Amino acid sequence: MGDTFPVNPEDGRIFVKTDETGTDGTWIVTTITEDTTLTSANTYIECDTTLQAITVTFPDVASNPGRRYIVKNIGTTGNAVTVVGTGTDTVERSATAELAAQDESVGFIGVSVRSNWSVFMAYQPFPIDTLRAILDMIRVSTVELQKLTVQAAAITDLPDVTGNELE
Repeated sequence: MGDTFPVNPEDGRIFVKTDETGTDGTWIVTTITEDTTLTSANTYIECDTTLQAITVTFPDVASNPGRRYIVKNIGTTGNAVTVVGTGTDTVERSATAELAAQDESVGFIGVSVRSNWSVFMAYQPFPIDTLRAILDMIRVSTVELQKLTVQAAAITDLPDVTGNELE
């Protein structure tokens, strides 16, 4: 589920134990439903892609070195969030980055010497169906291993495959 932070219901600010965005250590939570170019007023951006895919454009990295953004896809229909830089700026050294899964979130920091928005954190939810399938495979493998162990323990006359006599 990731970390949970208290949100101020009056202004939508989220409190974190850091001083990244101001003297009071808060991040402004912004929810968007359409293509948006970020500004210094944005810090934590929830992208509701339920109705459509969204493109988030970062500002010029040279003017925003060290600036951090967290972008999260909160849509429920499978539409993606595409993150792009301004001009020739790159996102993790590529033209774009994509957040395809619901609740996937990525933190970016501006690195002006490379004209790049670099990833400093990422969270991608693990689909529960995949997790269940993996657990089922582990259970089957464990049961099969137990059967083989019982069968091996029942064998007393092992052939000598090394050329040495068994005692």
